[in-house]
Amino acid sequence: MPTTTLPWTIISSLKALLGEDYSITAFERLPSRRNEVFKITGTQPTKPTPKILIAKLYHQPGIAHETSVLKTAQEHQIPVPQVIGTTSDVLVLEYIPGPNLCDLINEGPDPNYGQLLASWLAKYHTAFQRNDTQTLIKGDSRIRNFLYHHDHLVGVDFEESHIGPYFEDLAVACASILDTDPLFTKEKLQLCSIFVETYAPLHQIADIPRLKTAVTTFMIKALWKTAERRGNPPDLIENISLLEKDEIVF
Repeated sequence: MPTTTLPWTIISSLKALLGEDYSITAFERLPSRRNEVFKITGTQPTKPTPKILIAKLYHQPGIAHETSVLKTAQEHQIPVPQVIGTTSDVLVLEYIPGPNLCDLINEGPDPNYGQLLASWLAKYHTAFQRNDTQTLIKGDSRIRNFLYHHDHLVGVDFEESHIGPYFEDLAVACASILDTDPLFTKEKLQLCSIFVETYAPLHQIADIPRLKTAVTTFMIKALWKTAERRGNPPDLIENISLLEKDEIVF
């Protein structure tokens, strides 16, 4: 694929960060709601092994914030992509191979996935803790933003991270477990329960029923937003209504 279809800002940024001898051999645009994100393969004469990177071109403010979050997370040994470098509007990251957590759970909701997700979020929330309830939450904690790599999870995409209640991240994660096909299965509900129950002691929370109530409240809000975005599909609406009536619990 010719590099002329890749934004010139990304090409020039890669050469500035990696050297003029860096040559792009392949690229693929990845899904992103706010900015342009590309998976890029390139080579250098002195390094025979192809180097795969992620380059994110920002079309709105946020590059400094996301870069800071990633670097702080790395300092706390939280699994996130390594920052290779930045220019004024391009963030270059290491590429993390592996399936996303959403696909894995839809194939089979192994309880281990809930435990791994709980461990990652508890560590992240503790590192960025502000007070008893407020932390720098991930923001978009939908499970597609976690990659399974070498038996652990790596969190990606911190554009929407902001100060808020930690249980909002838990709620969005649970909502994204339940709102993808197959919807609201018994196994997925059990996985949400394992996830929240594992998270609680890791984040020094003793009252698990109260935590589940807070998560459910935020989760319902998140699910209604998803339903609206998808055109209010009847099967999703029905399950949200049952959750509101406490006829579905986890």
